[in-house]
Amino acid sequence: MFILDGCKYLCEMILYRCVQQINEIRKLTHSQRDLLNNLRINFDKPSQMKLYLKQLEHVDLLLQRVILIGVLLQLKCLIEEALQDVLHKRMPFLMITLEDFYSQYKTTTFSNDPQHHLLINEMISSTGTSTIIDSTLCQALINQKNSINNTNNSDQSSTNNESEEYILSCLIMVYIAVALPRLARLESTKYIVALDAHANNCHCLIRAINTLITTFFFEHGQRHIEDRCKEFLALASSSLLRLIDVDCGGQGNKYSNTNNNSTSNNSNGLTNDIIHKEATYILLEQFVNQCPYLTRDLLETCFPSSVLRNAFFIISSNIE
Repeated sequence: MFILDGCKYLCEMILYRCVQQINEIRKLTHSQRDLLNNLRINFDKPSQMKLYLKQLEHVDLLLQRVILIGVLLQLKCLIEEALQDVLHKRMPFLMITLEDFYSQYKTTTFSNDPQHHLLINEMISSTGTSTIIDSTLCQALINQKNSINNTNNSDQSSTNNESEEYILSCLIMVYIAVALPRLARLESTKYIVALDAHANNCHCLIRAINTLITTFFFEHGQRHIEDRCKEFLALASSSLLRLIDVDCGGQGNKYSNTNNNSTSNNSNGLTNDIIHKEATYILLEQFVNQCPYLTRDLLETCFPSSVLRNAFFIISSNIE
């Protein structure tokens, strides 16, 4: 009993920190919502995208907050894995029964009520078993939204808030997608093959992104979650593919500006050169691999598989 209560307390504290970071990300997104909406509409128009991206602000701060959310969620996952190992030893028959039930639940739709799905996911996650939906985080955000809506008594204002909340959630994912290329300019984005991780923990971005998408759009149904995952993949792919054009365009000046590049590093480890684009490409494949709503075939329609293979080859050949 002590183990269960202790794990629950730790997970709740971790998710409390996640909610704090999500609220800060909402503020950053709201301050640039018009610009992000233009980026969302014109993602297939390179000239306009280039113009809008120059006006985008607080990209580094956004990435830091999303990475922090990913690190916290990864810590929560480790706690749950430890709990699951203990319960498998103490209560193997109960664990097997719950796992069989959840495997059947994922392939069967017996209710359209979001609260039913939250209750089932909460029951399963309380045993340390990983679930598609983080019920505790979902409930925390739903309670926060309801408390805001309760301050507005009219139904019309409540409906407007619901619509605004949905649009803002979409723009948050757009913001993250177009910010990914920034990682290629950070020295700390180096991919460490032996650890299967990035030096600055940006691999935790993937867990954060998948969790945020399912959490933001859970109340609207699985179809909306799938659509937002596909939209994020399209935006992220389009943004990362521009690294190829930027890198090729900068090759002619690479050696002529040697003196300038030697002093191009700032206190955040940001350089003017694209030094870790291969390590950034890997994030896109990891997102698709971990997302239950996307397939490898869909990735290949958005991002060339040859580029991913070349990225893995370059990284593996540079092992020290």
